Amino acid sequence: MYKKIINLSYFFLLVLSVSLFAQTQQIHIDADYAVLHNSESNDTKIVELYYSLYPLEWTYKTDNNGLKTAQVVVQLELFQNKKMLYRTAWKSVNTYNEKQAGNEAKIDIMRFKMKKGIYKVFFKVIDVYNKSNQDSISFNFRVPENVKDKFDISDIILCNKARKSRQGDSKIFLRKSLYVEPNASRVFGGEGDKIGFYVEIYGLDKLDDKTAELYYHIDDENGIINKNKYSKREKIINLRKTEGIDGSINIKNLYSGTYYLVFEVLDKDENIVLKKSRKFFLYNPEGNKKEKSDLAVRRSNESVGALKLAGDIDEDTEISSIIYIATKQEKDIIKKLVKSDAKLKFLKEFWAKRDPDLSTVVNEYRKLYLERVAYANANYGTLMDGWRTDMGRVYILYGKPDNIETHNSTARGRAYQVWRYDNIEGGVDFVFISFDTFGNYTLVHSTKRGEIENRNWETMLELNSQNTNGQQINQY
Repeated sequence: MYKKIINLSYFFLLVLSVSLFAQTQQIHIDADYAVLHNSESNDTKIVELYYSLYPLEWTYKTDNNGLKTAQVVVQLELFQNKKMLYRTAWKSVNTYNEKQAGNEAKIDIMRFKMKKGIYKVFFKVIDVYNKSNQDSISFNFRVPENVKDKFDISDIILCNKARKSRQGDSKIFLRKSLYVEPNASRVFGGEGDKIGFYVEIYGLDKLDDKTAELYYHIDDENGIINKNKYSKREKIINLRKTEGIDGSINIKNLYSGTYYLVFEVLDKDENIVLKKSRKFFLYNPEGNKKEKSDLAVRRSNESVGALKLAGDIDEDTEISSIIYIATKQEKDIIKKLVKSDAKLKFLKEFWAKRDPDLSTVVNEYRKLYLERVAYANANYGTLMDGWRTDMGRVYILYGKPDNIETHNSTARGRAYQVWRYDNIEGGVDFVFISFDTFGNYTLVHSTKRGEIENRNWETMLELNSQNTNGQQINQY
């Protein structure tokens, strides 16, 4: 139904990596998309999916020759109206190089022909040598109707590099005479002082003047721009049926925050005949320090849904799962939340109070918490969502155990697991017993302060025992 056109390879881009809690570095995947015209069809458009992987976060193994290699599995799923349309998975391998820069990444581009509609894409990456180390991202996108020869504009592709092609450029990023390297994270700053873009304009040959003026600029969240510093104008003549436009704007002096790159096509009377915008995030600690504290306000006003989520976490799951870290007053408020707007407003305020670093675009605490919720759902759910189970709750609050001791069920005793955390209170244990045949495990004992304690938990292993003092602590 949907044909995969090309599966391309890799290059590099800036990555901003943050770590919360004392644990091994978390693997990451970033993804973005763009919709462009399909000149060969009236029924479909071209959808490009970009994703980035960061090999220095992977787990490496050394072979007999001293060569260090790492592998990850990447999964892709496409949905429409909750129906899966396409699913695939593949491996990516990297050989460790000591000269490999800390910001080096692999980028891949996948292209599809897709009909008009609303779609959802889900990416997931799993470390082959450490399968608990994984990350995922999902988002919705709309494919409008494709009309050939229509005066129209494509989505803006945000780029690390967008320029004329040169000898030696990787062919995977070439678009006729242009070299376009997408930035799948939409995060800019650090060592880079420019934001690049690529956009296609269709039907310009239909304009009476045979010329067009392009105006592109950077707006803040309130639609305010500095026309002297963060905008450009240029004219194009000898208009063709399709124009591929590349450009860049200097962002060196902007302070960290959320912005929009806006692209406009103007006629001779300065009327806007085409307009497109794309949100991006800027991390620039060396930028203009004016209104530095305003970043916290900007972050609190940012739509929760626009921030990267860890896996397929919906609004209701998120607001329910935070019960593990909410205060009593916050729990009382949660019980009364009904409307979606009220839930989103609460979530913005809830996470803003827990943001460990206001100088970064991403709320690291929220991201890690939701990553753990997604992992719990994927690994501990049976008759209920994984985050609601005892194992899910413990994993969300304390992370991956340092050691898991597994005992399978026998004719005389129940199955159980002992999770060991070496760096909590000098070392603590959590004991889970399976009391049914569905794979559910109930927490029956822990040496962690504040958790359930039952020093006689071993008596509960007998199949004829009626003692099931283990309890779900996560309901409210």
